Amino acid sequence: AMRHHAFWALFSTFFFTAVGMYAISAQIVAYLIDAGFSPFQAATAWGFSGVVLTFGMVSVSTLDGIIGRRPSVLMSYAISIVGIFFLWLIQWYPNYFLLATFVITFGSMIGSRGPLITATAMKIFRGERVGTIYGTITIGSGLGSSFGSWAGGLIHDMTGSYDALLLFALVAVILGLIPFLVIRALRE
Repeated sequence: AMRHHAFWALFSTFFFTAVGMYAISAQIVAYLIDAGFSPFQAATAWGFSGVVLTFGMVSVSTLDGIIGRRPSVLMSYAISIVGIFFLWLIQWYPNYFLLATFVITFGSMIGSRGPLITATAMKIFRGERVGTIYGTITIGSGLGSSFGSWAGGLIHDMTGSYDALLLFALVAVILGLIPFLVIRALRE
């Protein structure tokens, strides 16, 4: 399986997506406080991402059965990218509309691709070793989560700004979606 391009494509999708999502997730409450929200408002708003992520996971998984896996995955990435854009706007125009829009878009897509990537891996790598193969692919998510959290903090500390951090997260999320655009096994 490790010689198959789809294995590394799924591994990199898990890795880069986690980098982008966790680079932001670890910094979000501090970012919102710096933007002018109270600590209670910032923590409460980000806490609601745990509520909306359930709706995002169910919605994207439902769309998989209606419009197909690849369009569902690409749509989830597009929504995450829109969420990053709204988060960036919050520093310039801190208001509840932008905050709610960010939480709904970005928050709802946290974890939404996991079930679809799992189903894709199960489709490509059938057989008795599928659990081992999938488990190895998901190591990418763990590595990406830890690296993203660490890198996000480092970028903010080095630059003193969230702009570079948000750009880093955006690039990572885009790198996470690229395999679904270019790898034949993931486009089918």
